Amino acid sequence: MLDCVLIINENTPQLRQQERIITQQTGYQAQSVPSLSEATQWLQLDRQPRPDVVIANVVKITDELAAWIQTMRALQPYLPVIVFTDFGDEGDDRADLLGIFKVMPRPVAMTQLRRVLANAIQMRRMRDYISWLERKVTGHVDFRDVIGQSSRFSMAIAQAKQVVSDNTAVLICGENGTGKELVARAIHGAGRRSSKPFVSVNCEMLPPHLMESLLFGQGDGVSTAGFIAGKLREADQGTLLLQEAGALPPLLRQKLQDVIETGKLTPVDAQAPIAVDVRFMFSQRAKETTSTEPLDWAVKTPAIFLPPLRERGEDILLLGDHMLAMYTASENKYVRGISERARQWILHHPWPGNTLQLSRLLWRAVVMCDGDMIDISDLQTVALIKPSLAQEDAAARQPSPDLIDAQGRVKTLKSIEEEAIRYALQHSGGSMTRAARILGIGRSTLYRKVGEMERLPQISRANQTTRPTMKASSTDRS
Repeated sequence: MLDCVLIINENTPQLRQQERIITQQTGYQAQSVPSLSEATQWLQLDRQPRPDVVIANVVKITDELAAWIQTMRALQPYLPVIVFTDFGDEGDDRADLLGIFKVMPRPVAMTQLRRVLANAIQMRRMRDYISWLERKVTGHVDFRDVIGQSSRFSMAIAQAKQVVSDNTAVLICGENGTGKELVARAIHGAGRRSSKPFVSVNCEMLPPHLMESLLFGQGDGVSTAGFIAGKLREADQGTLLLQEAGALPPLLRQKLQDVIETGKLTPVDAQAPIAVDVRFMFSQRAKETTSTEPLDWAVKTPAIFLPPLRERGEDILLLGDHMLAMYTASENKYVRGISERARQWILHHPWPGNTLQLSRLLWRAVVMCDGDMIDISDLQTVALIKPSLAQEDAAARQPSPDLIDAQGRVKTLKSIEEEAIRYALQHSGGSMTRAARILGIGRSTLYRKVGEMERLPQISRANQTTRPTMKASSTDRS
């Protein structure tokens, strides 16, 4: 979806005209309201499309406008405001105090307005990105960072919100790239432990001989002061996410279960247990039909299943727009949006790698894009060494031309086999031994198949050889 400009103007006929002009001349999506109070309602009710910038068309900056801007800041702290006035720079001092992005005298030149809108929207994206980074670093990522409104995904998030205030272990299941760690961070960030550590460990990546020490810590054999603290102690007072914990050996599973039940752990070679306060979360690669038995020993509550992206059709473009805003900010590169052709391809791609694959694709597209819109050619440019994602997707729907005859029908197995034999004989210079090796069959089998072929004289002429017989040539005997 293109960035949205919300226009406020009490002159309704002029308002509609402004809406059309901004849409046609700048390429942004324009929405209009006739009063400041209706603009406040738009923001309070979180109407769609959400505005990325506001244009207030007024005679001059008044106390009413100043009060509205202060109210708007409580709803949307980073929403930039551009003011059109009849007095131009006269209100600049007050504009700075109110945090107005730009005051522009009427009539406004479209060239200048396009530049101002691009700068305002990029500033908004940068502030949102910095805010997200701050939340991530401080452990305050919460459910506003989880993007999605499809029914199955919303149901899963509702389940996640129900366990925010609980201290029991949580199991999150889903295919690779469905956002299991993000949901775990959101549960942690929305709860009372949000200011405490969030530690994530992929159990499949732990060296087998160091698993126990890395998780539980390593003592010195005399005191409980170990020289390896261990991930459980790092997560003390906070949350520990164990990814693929089903890969742990039975002995470590039992030790983890003891920690969950007693709140105490014993480091390797330590003399006494240590008290820890950790909330455990587990993530597992699984589909909804997959049993969660490998982790039933640790988790007593029902699992939260995150659906794959291919089952979240209404979320795909929503995620794409969100990722585009984040990556243009992180790369300090302005891209206005995604073209309709590219959006249709994104919407209909199967996404076997789920949101992780979509994220990587759009990041590369932003980096490689040399215009202000991501088109399907930009998606082709970032095809991960392959010819192109779009071409690959189209090829998956069309049969290979090598399997189609002149009439457009699928060739028979016999004709395909004959062509393969002709090609192998031609490629090997007529040597039956080398041709058999290329085809992966025995030489006697190749002799038999050549003898059964109906168009044998053509093969002989194509390879400049005589009709093959069971008597091997001197080249084959060698």
